[in-house]
Amino acid sequence: GLAGALSRRNLLTVLPTSILGAPHAIAGDDGALVLASGTVSMPRSGREAPSQGALYVTARLASGGAMTKQPPVAAARFPCPLHFPFAFELKTPADLTAEYTGAGAAVLASQDLIISARLDTDGIAAT
Repeated sequence: GLAGALSRRNLLTVLPTSILGAPHAIAGDDGALVLASGTVSMPRSGREAPSQGALYVTARLASGGAMTKQPPVAAARFPCPLHFPFAFELKTPADLTAEYTGAGAAVLASQDLIISARLDTDGIAAT
């Protein structure tokens, strides 16, 4: 745990991303398609971001709803230390999950996505 830091539950509720909506469908120099980009912010409480752990950003299809158990379309892990506000991008093919690696970029680019971010202090996604 982090002495004097926010609890994990609080971190999960105060780390919204700045976007909700259609992917950007912008091709980068490497040919990758940017599915989503945004900024994750920490609350302005004078507390510092942890020096250990990781930030997990995921994108799910909006058509399934935010609370469904469907697998994410894309996910990325950003190891700490991080500086907030933190800008991120989710790209194809690097950040696609196994369930969506066969989906065409044009199909994914036409979908609305729900983006979520989670700061995990031990850096292990399953805990």
